[in-house]
Amino acid sequence: MVCGYRQKFGRDYELTYSPVAHAVSIRTIIALAAARCLHLRQYDIKTAFLYATLPSHQRVYLQPPKGVPVPPGHVLSLQKSMYGLKQACLLFNHHLDSTLAQLGLLRSRHDPCVYYKKITHNNIMFIAVVVDDIIAAATHLQTLRWLAERLRATYKITELGEPAYLVGLSISRDHSAITIHQNQFIRDLAASFNQAQCNVVPTPAVPGDVAPGQSPQLPPNHRYLSLVGSLLWCTISRPDIAVAVAIACSKSIRPTEADWKAALRILR
Repeated sequence: MVCGYRQKFGRDYELTYSPVAHAVSIRTIIALAAARCLHLRQYDIKTAFLYATLPSHQRVYLQPPKGVPVPPGHVLSLQKSMYGLKQACLLFNHHLDSTLAQLGLLRSRHDPCVYYKKITHNNIMFIAVVVDDIIAAATHLQTLRWLAERLRATYKITELGEPAYLVGLSISRDHSAITIHQNQFIRDLAASFNQAQCNVVPTPAVPGDVAPGQSPQLPPNHRYLSLVGSLLWCTISRPDIAVAVAIACSKSIRPTEADWKAALRILR
């Protein structure tokens, strides 16, 4: 593990943001799989952040760990990405993008983490990437086996079979449909904010209660942003809370205690 907190912007790293597939893209691929009877598979890449090579202009030096013989006055120069580097996630994304391009997959112009490949006129494959998780859909099961073999040549992967749980989305499939919900994610979210045993409310917000009012401002390190971000993800399967969540998002700069209570009401 690298002590990334010691890295200096502009010297040791530049960009750190790594894209992930949009929620709409994941839902679209699942919808296509249901409509066209495509096969679905999920893959997890183990130790994902260890594959990429550091760019030559980003020098990172390490003190040798105990037990590694290094001449006095010398340090180690890091050649490959490691966990703890601020840019590790972005470097892996670039590495995976290069690997998929070599396999002939094209990157979507609308979502940088969605790829597709048309093998024949009646055989097509779609892929969505969420950090080190991959969900793939294809007309023929043999195409997905080919993908797994090619990925295994570069990465250590775990084949998870039919997708069951991906980034908070529970996925189930029967002969006629594919269902997605977030029951487990919402239960875990409620437990993390001590709302699991609270009484439910009939509406996500009090009708007509949009006035700012007078309420103390929350401290800087409050969990308000964490809750609102999680609620925003819940709107994937719960469009009925979208308006209330949008109002909560608009209060993110200077949230108050009243805003916090309103956000907890959405969760309940």
